[in-house]
Amino acid sequence: VSNLKDKEVFMFHLVDSTLFSSQISDSKQLIDSKPIEDKFLKKTKELFLYLKSPPTKHSNNFNNNALSYLRDFFFEEQIINYNKELIIICSPELEMLPFDIFLFDQKKNKLPIISHQFSLANYAFLNHLEKNTIKEIDIFSFDFNNTQDSTYKELKFANEEQLKINAAWKPQLITNSHKGTQFQKFLNKTESSNIIHLITHASQNTTDQAESYMLFVDDKNKPKPVYFHEFDNCNFKAELIIISACETAVGEKIEGEGSATFANKFISKGAKSVISSIWTANDKASSILMANFHKNLKLGKSKDRSLRDTKLEYLNAVDPEFRHPYYWAGF
Repeated sequence: VSNLKDKEVFMFHLVDSTLFSSQISDSKQLIDSKPIEDKFLKKTKELFLYLKSPPTKHSNNFNNNALSYLRDFFFEEQIINYNKELIIICSPELEMLPFDIFLFDQKKNKLPIISHQFSLANYAFLNHLEKNTIKEIDIFSFDFNNTQDSTYKELKFANEEQLKINAAWKPQLITNSHKGTQFQKFLNKTESSNIIHLITHASQNTTDQAESYMLFVDDKNKPKPVYFHEFDNCNFKAELIIISACETAVGEKIEGEGSATFANKFISKGAKSVISSIWTANDKASSILMANFHKNLKLGKSKDRSLRDTKLEYLNAVDPEFRHPYYWAGF
């Protein structure tokens, strides 16, 4: 607790039909519990239907009924200190919830720095590790514009995202750009990477992890799904992996292990942190967000602060219809 001077911890754990919550800081420790009722499950489904569907020009950005209900359910009596970093730890059943939009103050356009962690012990361990000096960044982009296979949609802004990331870091760092890479080459090139940025398609199966895949290419430059278990061969030393793809923080729930997501897989294979998505990523919005995220990183900001600032910059810059959480809150 003595190390939480500028931080606040929120822990949410679902046990049977009860939500246990804790709020811990250097000045207070609160514990509470609430029953999970059918209304909670109904509103959660409603919220994801609202968030995962591309909005229309007349969509109501933040006054969705399900969003209001869930915001109050988790943070009804909490006074949020926007000057503190909020560490959020939750059980696997709650990992997919978009805490950003629960905590976003629309009137003041404020959002706290949010750090998602497995546990306080893991958070403390990572903070005590010596951080590697960032020397090189490897960017792997796939636009799939030459494929005859209509199964995979062209990523029209993949090359633009890659170019903007290159521009954000030069001349400070070396950025290695890889277009249309085979999986084995990806494995070979990323063993010593400091930051890895992937721009591709991903598909998650929430009932069978074996069917989840990420898209690379074969030796003829045709799309090739690489399935979840094939990433067991990865050996990362990266400070950060960014997966600019759809639903990479979603996956099958495994008893005693958590969720079988690409984000968790990369962490288990050595990555110190991962940025991933909890719903379908919009190609154009992702390219804007990711380019600005790297600009913030270059300024020396922490990963969590960089992501927070990127989202606020995006909200300040875009037209009202593109402020819908669908575009920015999924990462």
